[in-house]
Amino acid sequence: DRTQHRLIVGMVMILVIGIPLVGALYFLDQFRDPGPAMADRAVMSAEDAVQKSPNAITPRFTLAELYAAKGRYADAIVQYEEILKVQPDTAAVLLGRGRALMAMGELDAAAADFQTVIDGAVDKEMAGYDQQLEGAYYSLGAVTLKQGDPKRASEHLASAVLINRTDADALFLLGRDAAELAAAV
Repeated sequence: DRTQHRLIVGMVMILVIGIPLVGALYFLDQFRDPGPAMADRAVMSAEDAVQKSPNAITPRFTLAELYAAKGRYADAIVQYEEILKVQPDTAAVLLGRGRALMAMGELDAAAADFQTVIDGAVDKEMAGYDQQLEGAYYSLGAVTLKQGDPKRASEHLASAVLINRTDADALFLLGRDAAELAAAV
């Protein structure tokens, strides 16, 4: 009888201690702090690369693009401007800064960046196939549409469509322009 009583007490103790212990081990195994998100780790890595090589353009451009993707437009613009001090007419950098300025609502400054890209590429040999030129036309069309000038916007968007006939975004805005022009008449 005494052995049976000890066995029952032992089993109860195992259950009382064992179940919470298993629960705690499961919790510790399953719920670990994942750390920063992948995009945040990419930003931190790019920031480290810029700190290690502040005069290198590629890490700075990567950092600017990551900042823009995260919605940190002011930080992106700072990085784009550092690159433009060294290479003032780099189309990819001007497009990036223009998009960031556009996202911040600075439409005139954005339009100036897009126009600079257009002016630098429109007379080149491969202008009819230049995706950066097409992007500049599209972005300038979007800006002028936001500024309330659908006629000029449709000219820019039509130029974008001439370069890339399958640009659904440009075709959509071009159709929206046509509707606004028709409503204005």
